[in-house]
This record gives sequence, C-alpha cells and structure tokens, in this order.
Amino acid sequence: MDRKSINNNRRNKLLYDPNQRRLQRLGAFSMNENTEYEDEDVENTEEEQVEESQNDVSQQENLEEQNVSQQQGTQEEAQQNSNSIRNTALTAARNAAAQKAKQVASKVASKVAMRIVTFILANPWILGILAIAVFLLLIIIMMGAGDSPSNSSLNSSCDTSSDEANIVTFIKQFEGETESCDGGNGYLAVDIGDSAVTAGNGITNYALDSSTVTDYINDNNYGSYFHYNGSNYYMNLGDCVPTSVMDKIAVFVMENIYSSTIDSISEKYGVTLTQYQKDAITSFNYNLGPNHTESLISAYASGGYEGLWDVMKQYIHVGDDVLPGLMSRRKAEFALFVTGDYTDQGLFYSRDNENYDYYDSEGVMDREAICESTGDGMLTTIDGYQARLTRPLRTNSYFYDQSSAGQLAYTDFEGECSWYAGHRAREILATMGSSKEWNSMPDGGQYCTTPVEVTSGTFQTSNDPASPRPGSLISWNDPGDYGHVAVVEEVYEDGSILVSEGYISLGIVSGRSELNSYMNSMGTRSGRKYNCEGNNSGCFHTITLTPDQIRNYNGQSFICYIYLLD
Repeated sequence: MDRKSINNNRRNKLLYDPNQRRLQRLGAFSMNENTEYEDEDVENTEEEQVEESQNDVSQQENLEEQNVSQQQGTQEEAQQNSNSIRNTALTAARNAAAQKAKQVASKVASKVAMRIVTFILANPWILGILAIAVFLLLIIIMMGAGDSPSNSSLNSSCDTSSDEANIVTFIKQFEGETESCDGGNGYLAVDIGDSAVTAGNGITNYALDSSTVTDYINDNNYGSYFHYNGSNYYMNLGDCVPTSVMDKIAVFVMENIYSSTIDSISEKYGVTLTQYQKDAITSFNYNLGPNHTESLISAYASGGYEGLWDVMKQYIHVGDDVLPGLMSRRKAEFALFVTGDYTDQGLFYSRDNENYDYYDSEGVMDREAICESTGDGMLTTIDGYQARLTRPLRTNSYFYDQSSAGQLAYTDFEGECSWYAGHRAREILATMGSSKEWNSMPDGGQYCTTPVEVTSGTFQTSNDPASPRPGSLISWNDPGDYGHVAVVEEVYEDGSILVSEGYISLGIVSGRSELNSYMNSMGTRSGRKYNCEGNNSGCFHTITLTPDQIRNYNGQSFICYIYLLD
C-alpha cells in the first residue's frame, strides 16, 4: 500500500470515528430536552406554573446533574479523541514533509543532471576524453585476459577425447589384454615375454608394489583376489583377477602413480599442460615407469616440441633390439602431446614411423594452424577478402600434392615467384567462390602477356599502377631478366599495397650451410622442401610497397595488374 492510500485511510478513520459520532448525539439530545420544557411553562396556568416550575426545577436539576456527569465522561472521551487526532495529524504531517523532501531532492537531482548534460553538450571534448578512458580500460581488460604463461600449450579445440577415445583406450591399444578366465569375467595373470607377471592391460606386480595401491586394495576389499607378502599385494602366474577389479586398479595407478608428479614438475619448470599432454606423459610412464616425468617436461620447457621428441624417441629398445611396436607407441604419444588426438587416425599430425628420427616441424605447424585457427598457413579476412599473410603449409592442396611423399610441391620450382603466384591465384579463386580457374605459370614478367587466361580475356587487366585491387596479380619486367610477379593482398588509402610473394634469391639465407645444396636442388621438388620451411626462409614473403615502388620494384618496371576477382 502506498503512502497516499495510508493517509487517505487515516482521514477516513477520523471522519467516521464512533466516538465522535457519540459525542455529537449526546450534545444534540441535551439541547432538545431543554427547549421542550420551556414551551410547556408558557401554556400552563400560573398555579400550575409554580408547581410545575418546582417540578421542572427539580427535574432540571436532575437532568443537569446527569448532563454534568455525562459531559464529564464525554469530555474525557473527547480529550482522548483529541490526543489521538493530534498524534495522527502529527504522523501525517511528518509523512507529508518526508514526501515533500523527496520531491525537492528529485527536482534538485534532475536540475543537476540537466546542467551536467548541457555542459557536456556545450563542451564535446569531454565526450572524447570519456571515450578514450573507456577504450583504454577495455585494452587493459583484454590484455589481462590474454596473458598466458610461457610455453603454455595450445588450446584444446582439437582434443578428440571422449567416452570412446581417452587415456584408457589409448593405452589399451598398445598394451593389449591378457587372456580371459572365469568365463570371460576375469583376466589371467601371465608372462607376456618380459619375465613379469601381467594381468589385464599391462598391470604388473611392479605396479602393485606401492603403499598407495595397497591402501586402495584394502579400502575397496579387493585383497582376496591377490596374494599378500606383509607389505604389498602381488599376483602369481595363473591367477584369475576379476576384470572389474583390474580395470579399476589400472585407472587408479594411471592417476596416482604414473601421473602423480606431473602438475608439481610442470609448475617447477613454468609450463602449463593440457589434459591430453598430461595423458601423453602418463602413457609414456605407464610403459616405462613413473620416473620419466621430469626429463620429459624439462625437455619440453627448454626445447619445445622438438626437444621433447628428442627425448621420447630414444625409448624404443629392449636390450639391443629396436621394437617397431615401441616406435609406434612413442610416435603416438608424441602425436597425442602435440594434437590431442587419442584415436589412431593421425589427425593433424602423422603417426607414420617412416623417417622415425626426423622431427616433423611441418606437421606440428600444420596442427597449430588448424587447431588454433591462427598461425602459419591460415587466411586472414580483410574486408571480406581472404588475404594470405603467412606461408601456405604442406597440407594446403592448392600448393602441395597431397598424394606425394612428404606433400611436395606440384612443380620443381617451389620458392620461385611464378610458382607462388600461380598457385596463390588458384587458392584465391577457390576460396572467394569464383567459377574461374588459373592454369598458367610462366616467368614472372610474362604473366600479363603469355597466359591463355589473360590473352583470351578471361581476366581483366590494367596498366595503371595506381589502380590495385585485393586479389590481383602484379607483374614487373626487366629486359633480359625473368621479371617478377606477386599478389596484392591489401590496398591502403595512401596508394601503397601489401603483397605476398615467393622469390628464389630470398630463399638463399645468408650464412646458411645449406647454400650450395639449395642451389644444386633447383630442379628437384624434394631438394627444396627443407629449404623452404619457415616464414623467414624467403620462399614466402610479405612486403608493403609505396606507389613509387609499385612503379619500379628492385629495378624492374611495372607492367600490369591481373584482376582475378570481378
């Protein structure tokens, strides 16, 4: 109920109070009785008047005594009613004053707000200051949200773990299972050829030889399924252990024995690992023992993925023999660490054991590009155009033959400007949804004249150096030279342009010991693969050209633009 309704109710109560109504009735009755007796005295005879007068006096005295008594009682009631009325009136007055004060405060606040708005409108520079302050605050918030620890692992967008593919199923594919017993309800304890008693998915007496596991077996009343030597449980050949028990013990030892120190050692070396990276180390330890965690994390912290692989790849021997199964497991564990791929699909990274010792940096970078949605090989949207600002990776089918060993370039001229421009033209047309195709790849200075696509009028051209468009080829020529060709990726308001390009001479990095081998490999695809890795190799390059550089780039004269997009 609002304050106005409360005040109205109070007024209504005062107006219809039963005590007030009673007071009015008593006063009216007294006045009428007195008037009636006065009228009778006039009509009576003189004698009667005397007698009646005496009676009247007596009656009048009685009535007056009654009236006095009644009036005294009424006055007391009236006094009480008066006090009640006064208190109610004071309360109403206070409420009215408070309401008035609120109204005045509201009017004052409105006036102040109007004056502030008027002042800001009269001084628009204040809005600019406020906008800058808000902008700086947003930058600070974004910077704080974007902080990441050194060597932090990639995001888990490519993590393929699920109910069907996880660390348990991952390990099972390498450990296998021992024979079943008890009608398929148990695992038989056997010697798989390593002189150790094993049951289930690689659980040995070594795994049981721990106070932590002993406590777990006791807490779950599993002791009757094993033998006890006074300190820990163990199995004998031929024992049959229920599958449900052994599977639970396997998960327990994964979590509490083979991965127990991963978090503390990661913190020690200042790295942050995803769950799938922890699982890769857990699998490694499950196979070789729990004491390898620090050597693996230390290698990763100091040498990245390549440093980690240099350590992991060594553990493939039993005595002097190299076991292919261990090679496959090491490669799978490393692939899991890099990609989060628990399955055996080789997603994002090859698990092939061919060239086992080789660190596949291309595969790692492919994975980074795909799973992080940033990095080498990805396209960047600029005003609707898919610009290439980083080099294409070997998973890019517009540049590299996916059916060839090592995903080699389609031609022998990887790294050359004409090779890059021709295949980039194909990529632009496809990614931008054009129905046209590009099929020619002449020398850089012949792009505007030789290609069938241009001479037949399939693509528009322009000889005006001041009319660039994103997604166009730009060609220069120098008499007696091969010329040069690049791709316009972005056009700026001042007339300058950002181009991407390949250039053979840039691929010969000064001081590299491979200089001679690179020159000798000019006619082979496999010979150029290694030399063109990395954005700084020179086989891919981006540069901003001023209007003057557009007209003359490294001593070569502008010929034309070829507009790939309508």
